[in-house]
Amino acid sequence: MLETQTLAEHKPQLGEFGFAGDDHVVPYEVAPLDVRGRTVQLGPMLDAILSRHNYPEPVARQQALLGNGVLALTIDQGAHTQRYQGIVQLDGTSLEDAARTYFRQSEQIPTDIKMSVAKLVTPGPGGAHEQWRAGGILAQFLPQAPERMRIPDISGGDGDDRELTDHPADNSWQELLALLGTIEPTELIDPTVGAERLLYRLFHEHGVRVFRSVPVDDQCSCSREKIHGILQGFSAEEIKDSTEEGGIHVACEFCSTQYDFDPAEFAAE
Repeated sequence: MLETQTLAEHKPQLGEFGFAGDDHVVPYEVAPLDVRGRTVQLGPMLDAILSRHNYPEPVARQQALLGNGVLALTIDQGAHTQRYQGIVQLDGTSLEDAARTYFRQSEQIPTDIKMSVAKLVTPGPGGAHEQWRAGGILAQFLPQAPERMRIPDISGGDGDDRELTDHPADNSWQELLALLGTIEPTELIDPTVGAERLLYRLFHEHGVRVFRSVPVDDQCSCSREKIHGILQGFSAEEIKDSTEEGGIHVACEFCSTQYDFDPAEFAAE
């Protein structure tokens, strides 16, 4: 069972509340609006991940236009659950828009998401220090009455000036969208704001329940054993073609770990 804490009317102080800090996902619930979601700020972990790759800055920001193609989202909820994957078509929109499309088409749950990423520059005795930071907040509309999630799909005819929308017309959800629209990109990444203070600013009039945070792990699924198993399936000719300077060198494109093998390990018996 998740442990919960409710933000009080006064502004909590460090040590009084137990802020999650960087690299922790904070679940939350706003019961009067029938909204649940997650928020996160990524700091040292994101900086370490990006520092392992020589990405151009627009790619590292992840907010640049993505071009054409598909975005595959793999959902893994841990032990005793089955992983599944959702595919979203990319049409040159942002990562935010791609995520909204996924939830609309695959999850069919009214969802909004805000994301931000930037370099934080701090002065120091040795000069300015740059560090990548990112943040995001996700909110989902989950009322007990499913008809409240219904999205208007047709115009009322002549004289109906309403714009077609991908969101339910329910007042609670529309208020949530208006509140999320007040978020500045800097608030999502500012370490002096933090996840809990942002939630309090957004939802203090309704009351927001914050659950115990969950750490985000920088953990790749690659291993020497897995790569060794793949190389064992290579033919002698493929092993020869893969050999450079007397060895086989494999680099994981995700975590940049380098694995080196002796071609003799794969000699035919």
